[in-house]
Amino acid sequence: MAKNITTGLVLRGDKLQWTSIQTGNKKEGHAIVERAESSDSPHPEEAGDEMAAVSLDDLLHRDASRLKGSLHFAIPAEKALLRVMDLPTTDDEEIEGMVELQIDKVSPFPVDLMYISSERIQETENGVRVLVAAAQKQYLDQIGQAADDAGLVMHRIDVDMLCWVEMMLAAGEIPEHGRHVLVLADRNTTHLAVFDHQSLVLLNSLADLAAGEKNENVLADVAEELDYTMTSLENEWGVEEYITCTVWHWNAPPAGTQHLEDVLGCQIHLRNLGSLPDISEGVTTRACREAEGLIDIAPTDWKLAEERRRLRRTLTLGSAVVMAVWLIGLIGFFIWVGIKSADLESLRAELEATEEPARQVKELQSRIHELSQYTNRTYSALECFREVIETMPAGVELSEITYDKSMGVRIRGESRVHNNLNLMIKGLTESELFTEVQDVSIDGSKMKATALIPTEDDS
Repeated sequence: MAKNITTGLVLRGDKLQWTSIQTGNKKEGHAIVERAESSDSPHPEEAGDEMAAVSLDDLLHRDASRLKGSLHFAIPAEKALLRVMDLPTTDDEEIEGMVELQIDKVSPFPVDLMYISSERIQETENGVRVLVAAAQKQYLDQIGQAADDAGLVMHRIDVDMLCWVEMMLAAGEIPEHGRHVLVLADRNTTHLAVFDHQSLVLLNSLADLAAGEKNENVLADVAEELDYTMTSLENEWGVEEYITCTVWHWNAPPAGTQHLEDVLGCQIHLRNLGSLPDISEGVTTRACREAEGLIDIAPTDWKLAEERRRLRRTLTLGSAVVMAVWLIGLIGFFIWVGIKSADLESLRAELEATEEPARQVKELQSRIHELSQYTNRTYSALECFREVIETMPAGVELSEITYDKSMGVRIRGESRVHNNLNLMIKGLTESELFTEVQDVSIDGSKMKATALIPTEDDS
């Protein structure tokens, strides 16, 4: 089975990080072939989210030759609108329409200015639970243009928070039972996720709550948001007595865990994000499950561009192969013609070399034949007359004997004894000199016959 390369990318600060995984069959599994990041941004003095696409443009240009396979880019969760919805249907077309309707209710932007995608979380009693992600077209179009300028095509757009969750689930950090609250204090924003028996029921980015030096007491602010969120969840999903909470952070643990414990009534577990693989690996890991219908906010135009590019490559390769085969065939034909021409010239030379000896041989044969005709006296008139006299019995008198080289010997004779004439005809017939006796006629005492001799063709 052919092996493919899948590359997950994410822009972290002023660096582009990526992980490439080679996928084989089920037995071989997945193998990481590269985990890398670009050097510092070409514009380190520029900052702010508005420069993300510009920085990405520069970084993609710099590292385009190193990015292999299908490319999957994860945008920051704060750039996307994320919602978990329960829909009363399982039909894909109906889900698409309901998702667009629900997003229109909660989005600050019109839906025609956004790209929307969804993925199924689980089947419910009345339908299906889906995770919906939406992002502004202008923002994603910048990413697509940056890739296109670098000669690349983004195969799919994911959300980084979902990739973090992917790695946490793989590491067994989200309990299978009870309700679990996950707080991810990233560098630029804080994300909040709630799981019910490992099934996602809420996902939100608290864009105004950034961890770090700017907000050391970020968890206290999260606790206020979480107090309202948990109340809403209990109204919708019911009360869950068994609750756990994990706060994921960078460097030193953020302050304010006591506020979370007061709200949730459980102990807060702290985990360092550095203990997990690079976020780009989570992007690639999710990308390897793309066939399962995961979030993909990339516009369909990108996929059409990718198909057109793949078709052009296929046609170019096919044309090159056809041209190569045609050239090889043409070269082979000319080589064959050259060989045959050389063989023909060789045969002509041999023919010219043998024509004169053959002509001389034919002349010699003709002369020999002529000489043999003149020197061969076997069927001469004298020999024929001698043979006739020897075969003629006594009492027969010849009245005429004529020699014709082409016809043989014509004989006329007579005898008083009729039987003598029969004996003469028998003698001529049994003669080894004559080939045949024709025109035999016996009339009383007279007879006539023609004794044939071999012609030149017979000899």
